[in-house]
Amino acid sequence: MRSGGTLDFGMSATPGTWETGADDVPPSYTDGADARNSVGTTPDGQGNLGSMDFSDWSLSRESLARAGASPGARIPLDGTGITFTWPDVEPGKPDNWLPHGQRIDLEDAPATAISFLGLATNGPAAGTATVEYTDGSAQQIAIEFTDWAAAASAGNTELIAVTGRNNANGSTGGGTFRVFATRPAALDPGKVVDAVILPEGSNQGAMHIFDVATSEAGR
Repeated sequence: MRSGGTLDFGMSATPGTWETGADDVPPSYTDGADARNSVGTTPDGQGNLGSMDFSDWSLSRESLARAGASPGARIPLDGTGITFTWPDVEPGKPDNWLPHGQRIDLEDAPATAISFLGLATNGPAAGTATVEYTDGSAQQIAIEFTDWAAAASAGNTELIAVTGRNNANGSTGGGTFRVFATRPAALDPGKVVDAVILPEGSNQGAMHIFDVATSEAGR
C-alpha cells in the first residue's frame, strides 16, 4: 500500500462461506520433509545439475549404469539376503539423503538385519540411525561410511565403483569413486520393522544415503 493510504472494511452481521470449503485449505508440503534432498548423480556433460561434495563434483549416471546402478536397478549385498534398489529418478532430481533425522517407511515385516547404501564426502562420516518397530519399541543402529574416493574401511563393503566424476563446469575428473554398503546390523526377528529414522547429522564428513534395505526373517 502507498504511504498514507487507507483501507476500508465492511463487517457482516453473519459469517459467510468464502474459503471455508475442504478444497480451500492451503496445501501442506510437510510430506516432502522426509524425501531425498541431495542430487549427487548427473549425466555426462551436465554436471551443473548436481553436486555430491559441495564442490561441484558428482557421480556420472552413465558410469553408474555401466557398473550396475542404473535407475531402479536391484543391487544385492551378497550372502546377506539384503538387496538395495538404486534410486529411480530423473536427472537433476534428488537421489540421496543428506541425513537430518528423516523418517523412511519400510515394509512392515519381520527382519533379521538392516544395511544402508551410501558414501561419505569430505572425509568419513558416522552417525546413529533408529529402527522403529510396530510395537512402539526402537533400536539404535550405528552407521559409518567411507569417503567416496577411498577404499572401503572396516564396516563397509564396496558395491559400486566408477572411474571419473562430473564437474558443474561440464568437465570430468579422474580417480575412482565408490558406493558402499554398511555391515548389516542385527535386528529383533520377533518384531515387525516399521521405519528407520536417519541420523540427525554426521561427524567429520557429509553422509549420503541412497537406499536402506532389510533381510527377511527366516532367510
